[in-house]
Amino acid sequence: MANQSQILEKGEIYFIYSPKVQEEKVTGFSDVERFFLVMHPKDQNLFRLIIIGHKKLPPITEKGEAYWGFVDKIGRKAEEIEDEFDPESHLTKTQGERFRGPGRPAGEGVYALARHTDHDHLIYSLELPEKLGPVQKDLNIEKSASYILSVKNPSQSTPKGVGLEESAEARYPKDLQSEFGSRRFISKDLGQFLNYEGTQILFVSAAQNYYKELDIRLEPEKETLETAEIFSDLKMEKVIHPLETLVKGKWE
Repeated sequence: MANQSQILEKGEIYFIYSPKVQEEKVTGFSDVERFFLVMHPKDQNLFRLIIIGHKKLPPITEKGEAYWGFVDKIGRKAEEIEDEFDPESHLTKTQGERFRGPGRPAGEGVYALARHTDHDHLIYSLELPEKLGPVQKDLNIEKSASYILSVKNPSQSTPKGVGLEESAEARYPKDLQSEFGSRRFISKDLGQFLNYEGTQILFVSAAQNYYKELDIRLEPEKETLETAEIFSDLKMEKVIHPLETLVKGKWE
């Protein structure tokens, strides 16, 4: 059977989690407040900050688990995204000062958006950590994986208590909106839809061995703490963010 896969976009991908308020140290998944993907498309002057609702990726299973997420922010400069992971504190009337610690890098690698017959995939291969640890295992970050992605039609209703409020959903230009027709979800032209804040995404786990499924191979490089692009590309500051999570996969 001829290969029916086509790479639509390539780039760098970063996995980051943030601790719950007032948690100085993260000792396990229960201390995680939010889980993020950051995508930096190659040769594009933008960064996508995506939040995964389950605070982890869907596990790779035969039936395919489905998790919800959304594009929280589009930044034209890395610093616009990186600022979201800096520590912060604020005063409240009832509880006094509230503190949130810095985001923790949990992985970096290379990704591609790929068309496969009538749907699109997000595939990635990790560069760091070299060996998966408790952090990656609890967040379902594999060494390589494939997910079928679909985006929601903002003109279609959402069940109460699920997804974003209507006012927070993406507003697409007419030509992009018209691709939905009357469908609630579509899985095509992901690169365009993901460039709008408020885009709601359904992540469905597909496979670890994406190259067997799609006949596509990414080219991850061997990285170290000194060469990690999460610091040079995304501008995360080593003096602020715990690093054992990225290098050894240990909770911090």
